[in-house]
Amino acid sequence: MTQPSRITDEMRKSIGVTTGIRTVEVDEKWIARFAEVLEDSNPLWTDEESAKTGPYGGIIAPPSFIYGFHISGKPQGGGGQVRRFTVPSQPIDAGGDWEFFEPVRPGDVITLTTKIADIYERPGSSGTLLFIINELDFRNQKGQFVARYHMTHIYR
Repeated sequence: MTQPSRITDEMRKSIGVTTGIRTVEVDEKWIARFAEVLEDSNPLWTDEESAKTGPYGGIIAPPSFIYGFHISGKPQGGGGQVRRFTVPSQPIDAGGDWEFFEPVRPGDVITLTTKIADIYERPGSSGTLLFIINELDFRNQKGQFVARYHMTHIYR
């Protein structure tokens, strides 16, 4: 027996709509602390003199530094329409795909926008699974793309 789709009209209308905007200001101490926690001694993250002679001309953040931006930072006003809908189960984090374009530097103000990129269903061994793909775009104060993350959640 085929189950009815759990994808509602409200969900369909949410695809492509910006659902959140955050800004995060990056400082050198935050980058150094992140590298320390990772036990990553790369001088590009922490040693200004050494980093000046490197390929970026100064300190940059490790690429994974921006991962937590979607749960930190300051929400920005006027950031698009927030659409919320109820999904009857807890999500399973199915991972995602990262693309990196520009390094993050001390003093950067990173703006993160999020939107639902896709919603679809697939059969699973325990029934139909609902997939929600979120697209997170990270831009610096110059408007340059820093990174993009496609995050997948699965609902039973």
